[in-house]
Amino acid sequence: MEKLSRALTGLMLALFALALALTLALAAQEGLSRHGLIGALLAAGCLTALILFLRRRPGSELAERLGPGKTALVLSLVFLALNGAWLLCFDLLPEGDYGRFWSDAVSLSRFGRLEGDAALYDALYPHILGYASFLGLLLRLFGEQVAVAEWANLLLSLGIGLALYGVCLRLFGLRAACAAFLLWTLCPSKTLYNALVLSEPLYTCLLLAYTLLLGFSERVDRLWAMALLGALAGLILRGVNVARPIAAVCLIALGIWILFLRGRDLKKGRDWLRWGLFLVLLLAVYRPTGTLWDAHVQQVTGYEPAGIPGYNFYVGFNEDTRGMYSEEDMETFGRVLNEEAGGQPKAGQQAMFALAAERIRSLGSRLPRLLLSKWKVFLADDQAAVFYYGSSIPEGLRGLGNLICNTWYYTVILLALAGAWRLWRRREQGTVLTAPLFVLGLSLAQMLVEVSGRYHYSALPMLVLLAACAGGAELRSETGEG
Repeated sequence: MEKLSRALTGLMLALFALALALTLALAAQEGLSRHGLIGALLAAGCLTALILFLRRRPGSELAERLGPGKTALVLSLVFLALNGAWLLCFDLLPEGDYGRFWSDAVSLSRFGRLEGDAALYDALYPHILGYASFLGLLLRLFGEQVAVAEWANLLLSLGIGLALYGVCLRLFGLRAACAAFLLWTLCPSKTLYNALVLSEPLYTCLLLAYTLLLGFSERVDRLWAMALLGALAGLILRGVNVARPIAAVCLIALGIWILFLRGRDLKKGRDWLRWGLFLVLLLAVYRPTGTLWDAHVQQVTGYEPAGIPGYNFYVGFNEDTRGMYSEEDMETFGRVLNEEAGGQPKAGQQAMFALAAERIRSLGSRLPRLLLSKWKVFLADDQAAVFYYGSSIPEGLRGLGNLICNTWYYTVILLALAGAWRLWRRREQGTVLTAPLFVLGLSLAQMLVEVSGRYHYSALPMLVLLAACAGGAELRSETGEG
């Protein structure tokens, strides 16, 4: 079983490396017409080489003298100073999707429910209500100011950095933990997104809390403690799904790891019992809380919430828009909703799913080309945040902003490739393997629905986690690899 597990782990890491290599190849191809991408790729290559060279040199003794706790505090203050300064420079009004989040949050903070078009929209897309409910609670506590959302994003992104620090500290040592926190601190797109009213920092912070909890669970032997941690994991994943319906990716990744990738632990009956109990309690909490959330959505909106996002599948296979938002498809959805579904969200989404199936069948041999185009939209660059700022960033500075965002992104991808190689060499079989599994799963899932460059936000910390493996001077493992 151990040999099979190692072979399957190698296969998974090879697929992960292939996915990242495809991303870089598509970026290079796109760079033939958008020369800024070529510049970012070249700069990232130089930065990666420098980082890997410095990895072999003795590190600073400052972190060792301070210890993990004080080092985390110093890094947190640096994070707040650098990222908080950006928020002080920009005061953006919520527009488009962000305007929907904002207006729904204001209504919830004032009245506790939604009416009219807002109620129908949130019943069609319950995850909109998820983040709006969180933000509405904050507005009720601190006042109806956009700054509340911005500074909440800042603190949530700080939580992501601290979770990365904790995971890397346990796996790779203090130096790698510092590298992960600093890499996340310097992530430019994350800093840009913090000034927008959006859900990405919330559900990504919950994802990293879940990742940290998985790592902690590896050291727990008592069955009652594993059951408690499993229940907590189920609650966290429900929070993720309330804000963005991607928790299934985490569940599938965990199932694959438990069944196939745990190496020698696959032979231990007690280990099967531990993780089986963890998974059972996770599902025992996750499933019923979904029913409770649906009941809450119906109470707040007055509609039975939609289940399957049929419209998102429909627009996801639109050749003309490469799976991105389509005004024409939205008009089709409106017509189907009113004429065929009687204005009921659940029936409307089901009708759109039937249309999506027809659209997929009609693609035939053109489907692979569409999927490749969608992969390019989803992963080939990290400059969507600059686009969302619109005229708030002067035209002459947008190219520089794109260059900075993409250079960071490609550097982390290259380091993540090196990190995946080091995980293979150290014969890693711990829960850290759920990170590349999540990136793969999220990317494949996104090929089925509407796509946007912003939607890969939650994959960025997972890439940073793997990049820290490459950048750390030491690796803790039973094989002594390092």
